[in-house]
Amino acid sequence: MPFSISLYAACDGVCSEHKETYLNYARRTHLAGGSGVVPAEWFLSHSWGTAFHDTIDTVLPSADDCFVAMLTPPTPKLWPLYVLVISAVPLMGWGLLLILGSRRKVLQHMAKPRWWTPRAVTAMANNAFWIDILCKNQHKLIESGDTASELSHCLRACGKTALACTPWQSPACLLRIWCQFEIHHTHLAGTRLKAAFSNREKNRMDQTMYGWKSLVHWMFGLCGGGLCPENWADNDTGSQILGCMLARLKVEDAQATVETDRAMILSKIAGDFGGDEGNHDLGSAANKKALTKCDLMIRTAIIDSIEEALGSANKTAAKAGGRRPRQIPLRLRVAFYSLMLQVFVVLAILVHFGTVPASVLIYAAVFVGLFMGITLFNMAAKAHQMLTILSNADMGQEKRAQAFRLERSAYLLLTLLSLVGMLVLFSLQIAGSLL
Repeated sequence: MPFSISLYAACDGVCSEHKETYLNYARRTHLAGGSGVVPAEWFLSHSWGTAFHDTIDTVLPSADDCFVAMLTPPTPKLWPLYVLVISAVPLMGWGLLLILGSRRKVLQHMAKPRWWTPRAVTAMANNAFWIDILCKNQHKLIESGDTASELSHCLRACGKTALACTPWQSPACLLRIWCQFEIHHTHLAGTRLKAAFSNREKNRMDQTMYGWKSLVHWMFGLCGGGLCPENWADNDTGSQILGCMLARLKVEDAQATVETDRAMILSKIAGDFGGDEGNHDLGSAANKKALTKCDLMIRTAIIDSIEEALGSANKTAAKAGGRRPRQIPLRLRVAFYSLMLQVFVVLAILVHFGTVPASVLIYAAVFVGLFMGITLFNMAAKAHQMLTILSNADMGQEKRAQAFRLERSAYLLLTLLSLVGMLVLFSLQIAGSLL
């Protein structure tokens, strides 16, 4: 179902009084002009205990995704022209795009496209999700076996599964056995599993993942100094909470409203991971080993998705360095780069005509160097926080963890070089008047 289907949840009495699903209600009343129901390409796995609007927000595009979609040209060949216009035209990159590229504006375009709405924005609006709360009526007696078969079929038919993770550091969905069933069948089908975070949860994630205190504490520890307060070691608790939660994660601890559902699902999972499905004793050696394999698969999927949510172009360990600093919104970074380029051009012209002293160019370069240093240190902090998650989740020996260690060292070295270059340039200008 597309995003607009979420509006149907406001129709009172559809399930309880008329014994009808929201999906059938939409078809019968021709809501959304008859276009509100389309084949789904995503299966949404979520906890019914989470507020519905929070669940829906997990599948809406993030602020950075919205900005990129608003900027994307109709053909890749036009990218050089777009970059040139954004860089050179006054107000385009640091004025107009800041307004038009805001998440609220882009979501409005998704709901009501204009004639000039970019194709990438309308493409995001056409993402369709299968949502059980809209397709199932729990006010009617439903056989658990039928539900299991239906969910398995829907998972395979959709081809991709989004796991609504809220709150991000302790997702409620991981504590529900039916969500575990859906994760498991996604794995069996060999289809994509993506942990989906709402924009609010991504912002909270960023506040933790870019926290500097634990990284500074680690750096002081390398130097053997005791100047850094001890409480800085556990200041960024989000990554530690998530890591410890993943370490304790056991599919057999997941709960269900109906206990027989839980027993049936655990037995199937154990059998599919090499255990003895006919043996309902989950404490047997074969079943414990099978459920442990399932736990590891879920941990890996969650961490893969966090990497992707933080901007990774590829979720493999080999691409661990391919991320962008999400804490600074993309539209603000584009605005900064565009403005700085245009300021340098204006300053160069003014210097050429003798209106301002040439030293102003040096001071502007020092400011840019400081901004670069902060950005690079942010990236080092993020690598450190990802290592914290992996270490607390007992995954600190993975190749991915080693990649994050190298990445942390590389970003710290680049930060140092940037700041040293900035200080040298500033000192030489003050002492020797370079310009």
